[in-house]
Parts: sequence; structure tokens; C-alpha cells
Amino acid sequence: MNKINMGKINNISGNFFNNFVQNFRVFLQLIRRDIKVLKSNIISVLIDNLCMLCVVILTFGYLLPKMGMEKNLIGPIFIGQTLSHLFEIGFSLATKIVQDIKFNKFIEYQLGLPISVGWLITAYIVNFIIEASVITLPMLTLGILILGKKFIIYKTSWLGFIVIYTLVTIFFAALFMLYSFAYEYTWFWNNIWPRRIEPLYDFGCIYFLWKKLYAFSPVLGTLFLLNPVTYATEGTRAALIGGNQFIHILFCIIGLTIAILLILYLLKDRVRKRLDHI
Repeated sequence: MNKINMGKINNISGNFFNNFVQNFRVFLQLIRRDIKVLKSNIISVLIDNLCMLCVVILTFGYLLPKMGMEKNLIGPIFIGQTLSHLFEIGFSLATKIVQDIKFNKFIEYQLGLPISVGWLITAYIVNFIIEASVITLPMLTLGILILGKKFIIYKTSWLGFIVIYTLVTIFFAALFMLYSFAYEYTWFWNNIWPRRIEPLYDFGCIYFLWKKLYAFSPVLGTLFLLNPVTYATEGTRAALIGGNQFIHILFCIIGLTIAILLILYLLKDRVRKRLDHI
């Protein structure tokens, strides 16, 4: 009996290992393909980022302070504006998926590969993290260097920044993937911005600090805590700038983690339902 049980255990473990290796190989090939596509557009991407960076620095580093914006708000607002580009990157990802499901059907080819749906979703998320990093990290770095003393830093937590930035990119990738699989093509194009994206954007503390909002209205401050984007912006500010003027980074990590787990749960269900109709 012991030999039979051990044989079953070995077979199960062997099948699991083989499935893992097979999924991982296809996963790597998909990531390599996406990186190759990104490399082909890298010059255009860098030029676009440089143009956006110049406008952002001119607006939030020079024009608004001349009009009375407090100096200690330059850094936080710059971070918020930089992270706002994740909405654009996420929307770009979502439109590609929506158009592919409707017209190109490339996802049917991907589903025919020896890779599970979970691994395929992970490949999309990793691709988003890579693209988001290429766009936002240079903007953050160059922006901080150019702003110089105007970007007031109290204490930077690099470990905290790595954790929070990873969670932020995963959150945006999962969120926009959920949008792309949850809604039909026509509804997506007609309604996704005003009904889903705009509220998250406007009520995500991108252009103001949560503690200042809470001091103005505790009710509004509490409601804004229901928006995961609040934890994304405040957590990034807390990691890069430090001090006590932001939501504590630990609460932001917890808030984003809960949001990600909820979105991934919904995403798994929506993906299976949508793919059943392909």
C-alpha cells in the first residue's frame, strides 16, 4: 500500500512539475515577444515621455508655484501627475485586448498554446509592469533631478518604494484587464471613461493630499479611502518623500493588496466567461 501511495504521489508531483515547466516556457516566450515589440517602439516612447515630462515640470514645478501653490506640494503633485500616466498605459492595454477579442482574435492563438489561463493573465500583467516601468520610472527620476531643491524629500524608503510601485503596477494592470474582459466592445468605447475610469482618476488624490482633504471634510476623506488609487498615490508619496503628511505606507500596501486580490478574483471569472463565447 505504501508503495502504491508513493507512486501516486510521485506521479502527481511529476505532472505538476511538467505542467509548471511547460507553462513557464510559453510564458517566457510571450514576455520575450512583448519586449521585442516594446523595443521596436522605444525611441518613440522615450520622445513622448520627454515631451510629457517637460510639460509636467513646467506646469507643476514653475507655473503653479508662481500662482501661489505651496512649495511642499510640488513633489507630491508631481508624483501624482506621473502616476496618472498609468491610466493611459492601462487604457492602451485594455483597448488592445478589447479590439483583439472583437476583431484580431490573436487571443485564440494564445489559448491554443500549452499555457493555462492563469499564466496567460500573468503574462499580460508582467508585460504591463515592464511597459509602465519604462515610461514612469525615468519620468520620476529625471523629474526629481530637474526639480532639485523644489522637490522636498524628508526620508526616502527604497524598499517601500519597490513594494508599493510593484503593487501599483499590478493593480492598474489587473484593473484594466478586468475592464477589457468584463464589458462588450461598444459599451467599452462609449462608457468606460466617464463611468469607470474618470471617477477613479478624479477621486484618487492625484492633485491633492488625502490628509488635507480629510482636514477639510472627514466624510469626503473617508469616502476617498474606498478608491484604491488613493493608496497608490499616497503610498508612492510616502515612500519617495517620507514625512507625516501622507497616509502611512503600510496602510497603502494593505489597501492595494486587498484591491488586487478582489480584482484578480473578479478577473478570473470574467476571463473564463468571455473566453467561453469566443
